[in-house]
Amino acid sequence: MPLNLSQFLLKRHLSIDAITEGLCAALGFEYGDILIAVGSLAEELGNERSDFDIMLVTSRTNFTFTYPNVIVATIADITVDIAVVQNSWATQTINKIKSFGDNYTDPRNAGEFSRQEIQFLHRVCNCMVLAGHDSASQLRAQIAFSHLIRQRFSNAFHELKCLVVDLVGFEEERDWQSCIMVAQLILDYSIECLLASFQLTNPSAKWRARLLGKIPQNWEDRLPGAFSKRSAITVYYDLLRSPTTIDTESAQIYCNKICSFMRKVLALGSWRTSNDKNDTDLRWYRGETGALETFPVLDSSIFFYYQEETFIGFNLRHKEPYLHKLSPKDVGLLCYYDGGTHAVRSTPAVAEMAKKLGILQPLRDGPS
Repeated sequence: MPLNLSQFLLKRHLSIDAITEGLCAALGFEYGDILIAVGSLAEELGNERSDFDIMLVTSRTNFTFTYPNVIVATIADITVDIAVVQNSWATQTINKIKSFGDNYTDPRNAGEFSRQEIQFLHRVCNCMVLAGHDSASQLRAQIAFSHLIRQRFSNAFHELKCLVVDLVGFEEERDWQSCIMVAQLILDYSIECLLASFQLTNPSAKWRARLLGKIPQNWEDRLPGAFSKRSAITVYYDLLRSPTTIDTESAQIYCNKICSFMRKVLALGSWRTSNDKNDTDLRWYRGETGALETFPVLDSSIFFYYQEETFIGFNLRHKEPYLHKLSPKDVGLLCYYDGGTHAVRSTPAVAEMAKKLGILQPLRDGPS
């Protein structure tokens, strides 16, 4: 089971107060400094062998090492990784994420942040304050967490758009081995979008399983399309399993499954990161159980997202794709086109909507 900092210290017969006192003495803590516990233990993701990560934010310049470099020290018989962040750099980074969020126009701008900047912002938003509480509160208040969430989502969104274009190219060349590799990258970035959608911004892939475990069991309630009735981590591991024999059929089925998952995640994530509306305003199309009809599968090139009060859908197989405006009901129906859903009643209303959306396709017959 994941450990938090208190549990980690308790197993070593230490208290947070005792370790804080030792750290302050070792670092010469001064008024205006901020001392925070960060990393896996502060986020309740750690284990017995986790590093004990500490960050000191200070205006002092008498340190020979600064973030992202760390120094390893022994405090109260515990090995501690200490990073020193200069106030000037912290302020610059906070202003950068504020500018990104306040002036957001293009998801490509999310790529202008370094890993160190994102890690710092995430850690300040998910830390345990050990000393300098008033200064820490002021620092935290300067970071709009919604801007960080949008950066995490937008960066992955941009990568996904590029990867889908690559996938289309490999499909047209019938390079199915490359299709499998690109599909797995699409899955990686789709998971990043999913985590951001649930306000989980840790950029380290090694914690992905434990982060997915933090997503509520009813996570699919807000996603469009059919329910799998499985946890987020179970769905992830199922999608990770690539075909043992790679041929045209197996590769297409695998890529379609991942692209179908991607579209669901992009629909919810782009909605949540683009406005302050409640999820209850999302009224996806929900199929009725009844006469069974297996919906075909959308082409892997179909891409959509929420922007400026509407959903946008387009086909990346086209060099200059036409942008179609979609309602949540339209998006909900599109997400049933996953090649596997078959518990949806075929009604005149459904048929009419499918006809309306046909320009977005083409559709390929999915697996029966």
